[in-house]
Amino acid sequence: MSLGEIIEHIGEGKYRVRQKLAVERIQQELQRVGERLAELAIELPTRKLELLQAENAASDKVAEIDQLIPDLQAGVAGARAEIAARQTELVAMQASVAQLRRQVAELTAEDLSNRKRQNQLQQIPEGRELDVWCADYSLSLSGGVGLVDINDEGGQGVLIQPGFEDEAAYDAGRDGGLFPNLAQSGAQIYFNTAVMPGVQKWRPRYRLATVTQLAGDICNVELDPAASSVQALNINQSEALEQVPIKYMDCNGAAFEVGDRVLVRFTQAGPLVIGFAENPRSCVAIGFAFIPARPVGSMDVRFWGEPLEDEFGNPINPPLGTIDGSNPSWFMRPEEDGWLIERGNESLHGRRNWVGNRDDDILSWDGPSSREFNTYYYDLYPSSLWGQRTAPGGSVYHKGRVLMNSPGFPYVRGACFLRTEDALYLIMVVSDNFLSGTRYQMWSVPLNPLYEEVGPATQIGFFDPAIDEEYWPVSDWYFNASGTQAVCTFIEKITLSGGFEVPGKAMYVGRWNVDGTTQLEKLSDEGDEIGHRYQEIAHVSTGAFFSGEYTTSGTTTRYPLLQPIYADFIGDEEVIAYLELQQSVSSSSSSRVSEFETVTGENGGSSLVGSGTQQSNGTVSYSGHNRIVLSNGDTLLDFGVSDTASRSLNGSWSSVDGQATGGSASVSDYERYVEPGAVYGIDARFGFVVADYRMVYQSSIGSGPFVGDGYQISGSEVYESDFYIKGVLAGESFFDILFYEEDSFQSGWTRTVLYAPDVPSYTELTDEPIERGVHGGFSPGKILDCCGIQKGGRQAISVQIYKEESNTGLPGNLVRFHYITGYPDPEISLFQNPGQNMTMYSLTLF
Repeated sequence: MSLGEIIEHIGEGKYRVRQKLAVERIQQELQRVGERLAELAIELPTRKLELLQAENAASDKVAEIDQLIPDLQAGVAGARAEIAARQTELVAMQASVAQLRRQVAELTAEDLSNRKRQNQLQQIPEGRELDVWCADYSLSLSGGVGLVDINDEGGQGVLIQPGFEDEAAYDAGRDGGLFPNLAQSGAQIYFNTAVMPGVQKWRPRYRLATVTQLAGDICNVELDPAASSVQALNINQSEALEQVPIKYMDCNGAAFEVGDRVLVRFTQAGPLVIGFAENPRSCVAIGFAFIPARPVGSMDVRFWGEPLEDEFGNPINPPLGTIDGSNPSWFMRPEEDGWLIERGNESLHGRRNWVGNRDDDILSWDGPSSREFNTYYYDLYPSSLWGQRTAPGGSVYHKGRVLMNSPGFPYVRGACFLRTEDALYLIMVVSDNFLSGTRYQMWSVPLNPLYEEVGPATQIGFFDPAIDEEYWPVSDWYFNASGTQAVCTFIEKITLSGGFEVPGKAMYVGRWNVDGTTQLEKLSDEGDEIGHRYQEIAHVSTGAFFSGEYTTSGTTTRYPLLQPIYADFIGDEEVIAYLELQQSVSSSSSSRVSEFETVTGENGGSSLVGSGTQQSNGTVSYSGHNRIVLSNGDTLLDFGVSDTASRSLNGSWSSVDGQATGGSASVSDYERYVEPGAVYGIDARFGFVVADYRMVYQSSIGSGPFVGDGYQISGSEVYESDFYIKGVLAGESFFDILFYEEDSFQSGWTRTVLYAPDVPSYTELTDEPIERGVHGGFSPGKILDCCGIQKGGRQAISVQIYKEESNTGLPGNLVRFHYITGYPDPEISLFQNPGQNMTMYSLTLF
């Protein structure tokens, strides 16, 4: 942790800062060293002079002793005593010289050490320049700010403290200082090195992590691996943290999504997510937009809008306002534990949208709520309000306003922002129509940071995916989060006898790249096979006309099917959604032996007399899943698996005059299987799918005489065919309902006695393809809403479908489910109009 000084704001919460070292302590150290050097500048020469004087005095004393030696040799009285006295003085003087020499040496070494220390300290810079992200979306930081050292030591990453409400301002108690090793003593360095891994692990301050689960303002995170620079010791107490609160600007968890890289601060109360590891998000643009509406019949809708109050200030039909009023849209943005709700807005938002890497990067345009929708169905109800709202329009919307109208072809079919280091562009895809044979233009419009046009629109591409002009688009052009690539899905058009055109089986994906290149890839073909039916049959007929032996056996295999639905981007990853059908293997065998003869009666009539036996067995085994999956391996929706089915029949009979006269027989049969149906709405980005499926169950038991292939038997039979609709958002099922019982009965059965036919002998082996099924779309005339979105841990779902119960083409029952975080039933808790079948019409991100 340390002090940083803002140099400049690079953009989007990224700053160039000068990381300030603990210069005060360095200056204090320099001052201490300088003062000591100043003292040494006096003390060392003084000691050297004293040493020189002491050495000279000792030399003089030695000379005096040397002068007395001749007297000692001559036997002069008292010479020995004088020499001894002077030697005693010399010993004391030499001890003083030695002490002075040590002092001079120590002072010289100290002087040299301090000069070296002074030189080192003087070369330590006051700081270093770094490009650093602020942990939150603060765009106007200045002056001194607190810097976060990831993993509680330098060199492992730096962030600026969250700046909301001036919290980034440097706080010495919280942020401390960065004191270089060169500015510390050896003892300090040793101590810090010894205790650092333990402090990092048991008294952590800051770590980076990835959000793995998110619910409102609480999340689970997985910590990044963290090791101390000392011995590379692991300093994480655990790999993951659960139930971690989020404190972020004024929207807390609403700014975050699963998969985000975040900054975790450890406090006395526990860990706390306080920001992003990079690319922080703002709180302003996160929200949902929709129109409170009530269906009228099966296709049209009724809105409410302004005025919301009468001339006296009294609320009109609160909270909805005036029926068929103007400006009917509601905008909902997260705040603290609830929502900021803005009513009475012009409906400048579309059902289809693009979400970029920034919160400001949300664009929308008109079209159906499902990301996959076959435009073959657009003109079924061309005059309805539903059709008017869901057909493509000519505008791109941003923050509740028209950002741009189409500069070329009339219909907007996709949009994104493309950001470079020094420029911002709006990329638009527009089409000449929205039915078959559609052609597309790609346009680029330069914008300033306020999203204002600053230059002319330029056409940068043209795409005509015509396959002999026999196709329908089943999606718009969907861009990746970076705005550099886009995909669009198409399905072939075939013409039946009588000129009736319907969706075919071949599916294609078109791709566009920012460099202008385009391509068209076939995902599935008209002649694709999903498996083979292989059946071996042997039949032998012998004897009289009604006598013979008949045997059959065979196996039918349907291999797993991956049937493409549409292509999209999740972030910058291209994905293709598939319907996956499980494999099934059917095995069966049957045999019949019969002996009949024609008997002529007394009156000239004839009858059949004979007997026979019959045996039949079969199984159907299933493996794999019926589900909707993505090309990256993720499962969006699982319909369930089928049970292994079995059936058997055994019996014998006799017959006189064509009537059963005795014998025995038994039958058993069991089968339960899942049959996926239509997809009503899908958005791979949010893991949203609404689809239907059939669950079929049948069981038979019985006994009694029978003859040949036709038999008379008593028993029971149960058959159920139930129709379900299931919805999933982000891997969680929000409904799985029994919509209606398509067929259900219990009965016995009786069949007449038949004779065994005489079939010529043959043996047959067959190996023929099973025709593949293809996702051909569905009638939008029965779908009012089918959208599920999520942003920042908050979700909104709006499903309202009129589902047929038969092939009459008439509307059936209503399937509806509505939810928004904080409002489990918006019709009651948000719109305050229970029982009206209200919907969040045209639900989208805003």
